[in-house]
Amino acid sequence: MQELSQIRGVVFDMDGLLLDTEAIFKAAWQHAARVCGYTLSDEMFLKFIGRTATDTDDLMVDIFGQEFVPKRFRQVADEYAEDFEDKHGLPVKPGVHALIAFCRQRGWPMAVASSTHAAEVERRLTTSELRHEFKVIVCGDQVSQGKPQPEIYLNAAERLGLAPEACLALEDSHAGVTAAHRAGMTVFMVPDLLPITEEMRELADGIYPSLEEVLALLQAELKVGA
Repeated sequence: MQELSQIRGVVFDMDGLLLDTEAIFKAAWQHAARVCGYTLSDEMFLKFIGRTATDTDDLMVDIFGQEFVPKRFRQVADEYAEDFEDKHGLPVKPGVHALIAFCRQRGWPMAVASSTHAAEVERRLTTSELRHEFKVIVCGDQVSQGKPQPEIYLNAAERLGLAPEACLALEDSHAGVTAAHRAGMTVFMVPDLLPITEEMRELADGIYPSLEEVLALLQAELKVGA
């Protein structure tokens, strides 16, 4: 891990990190599976977190069989998620606004590196009133290899005009932590639905229960207000 004093920019994952949406998607996907005649267990859902749509479609076909139709599944899941959003909005994770304000104060440019398609990332960030905070957005349909490969993080660093080693990545998923680590970034894991594994303890430079804890660490290490 680089010294935190060497950090010059921050790259955020979106779902499960900035937005408290993974539980919504789990409910939507399990509903869609039932409608389509399948059972998607909690354990099975965890396999899809942090991966691109193409990767998850391929994995679902492997799990459910060649007769599985991803397009129909996603249509039903999207309808469920959209109905939830219409009624309840998109919840932002605790600590997001304070951490973004801290990064802004430090003069750190910020990026989002999400496995979700670009149009949906733009929509969700706009709906949650976060879009204007990010100089760079890199999405799953804009890279040839999604997480856990490092391309999405290398792309984000390049577009920020920074070396990967000068970036702090914040992730909730195993695939995302692996991708950021492979890119050479300092990476903090803030777990959401996925458990902390020994592999994550080895790859992540820190594991914190919330973005509020990440902010407290940065403030302490960088002697803010000292």
